[in-house]
Parts: sequence; C-alpha cells; structure tokens
Amino acid sequence: MVSCCAAGIDGVYDYDNDCDNENFCPAVNGMDGGDAFEDNPYGDTQLNLVDEPEMVSKVDIKYATVAKKLDVRILKNSIWDDLCDSEEATEKNVREEGVERSLQEVVQDLPRHVPKTEMPDVSISYVFICLLHLANEKNLKVTGSEDLSDLTIAAE
Repeated sequence: MVSCCAAGIDGVYDYDNDCDNENFCPAVNGMDGGDAFEDNPYGDTQLNLVDEPEMVSKVDIKYATVAKKLDVRILKNSIWDDLCDSEEATEKNVREEGVERSLQEVVQDLPRHVPKTEMPDVSISYVFICLLHLANEKNLKVTGSEDLSDLTIAAE
C-alpha cells in the first residue's frame, strides 16, 4: 500500500505526491472496489427510486408562423388622426374641449384611417401598444371602465 501525503508545504496541495502520480484510489469506507450493492443496508440490490411522473399529452398550440410587418408610425398617426377627426374635435382643441373616445370606437374607425395594405396586420395588441405610446407622447389619459370592458382615452 502506498503512503500518501497530499499536503505540501504550508498546507498547499502537492500535485506531485505519490498517490496522484500512481493513480492510487484508496478503499472508501472499507469498500475494496467490489460491487456497490454488496453492503446495502436495506438487504436488496435494487434501488428504491421515485416512480416516473405521468406524462402529459402533447397539446398543439396555434401560433403565427409568419411575422407581421406593420409600420407602427403609420398606425400611431392613424390613431391620432382618428382621435382628432371626431365630430367635436380638431387637433388644436383636443385638449381644450376635453374630447373622450373609447378604445372600441377607435378600433371601429381604424379602417377609415389606416391604409388597406396595413389593415390585415393590425391587431388589438398593436392598437393598444400604439395608444400607450400616444398617451405618453401627447399627454393623454387612458382609464378603464369599472367592469374593465373598455378603455377611455381623454386629454389631460
């Protein structure tokens, strides 16, 4: 049996010790390299593992396979034009008159303002994002109805 002392000078590991150089592997807890299941305290040679979890069936999720290409600047300008184009408002007096529009009204009026080539790619998500941008840029106030069925857009 080889005598190993891996601690070198000042407690630093000595990589040139005899055990490392001779590929020595000492017996761990009395094991002499035999079968790991020989000394099993449970008496059997099988591992008691947790059962495999039940597999969930595959669910096909429909998602867009083609990216939408939409000019957000055109959509924002169209929404702003729609807010200013209502019967009681112009761009000058949107803030003076305190004009209010609902999101549903804006969405219904979009086909009049958005070019026909852009309209197939317009979704409620895009309209909402552009509306938030406009609210930030033009100091508009966006509030939800009590039942959260619609939003109201108004000048602050």
